Amino acid sequence: MSSTQVRELIRDDADFRRETERLYVGIFRQSLNKSCSNCWFDAFILLMRTDLNKLNAMKEKRFDLRAGAVLYDVVNHDPAKTVTHHNITDELALYHLRTNPDYIKFFNLYPDNWQELALASSNNAAKPAEVKDNNESDAAPAQTEQPKSTSPVKRTASTKKSTTKKR
Repeated sequence: MSSTQVRELIRDDADFRRETERLYVGIFRQSLNKSCSNCWFDAFILLMRTDLNKLNAMKEKRFDLRAGAVLYDVVNHDPAKTVTHHNITDELALYHLRTNPDYIKFFNLYPDNWQELALASSNNAAKPAEVKDNNESDAAPAQTEQPKSTSPVKRTASTKKSTTKKR
């Protein structure tokens, strides 16, 4: 589809605009400037260029940063773990909350049991680094099970649509 065809759809097709807005807001959790035709086009391109697996993960994420917040890796100083509202994943959120629990103040969306999840993620992160002693081959492997989250997700007062507890 050419950019001219996309711009025509944006201009003429209300269903196309409605679906683009629904996807954009649902996935990126940002409002769309409806009076700007370039913003519609940019939103469509962003949706089309993002990997489908990443789109699904972003839509189903349990953690969300407040707009303007940037989390830096203060432990290992790894620039790949720098996180903003746009690139946060549950895995990175748990890493940052595990290494610095005070970062919770920068989140506007998080599950009630975020502390348990962060601790459980540290156990999973340590597993690949463990070295197995060959003399213990007769011993049964340890069974570990992650706690299942049944708690609702918290949204803070800064979130427009609050469906659960306010922070």
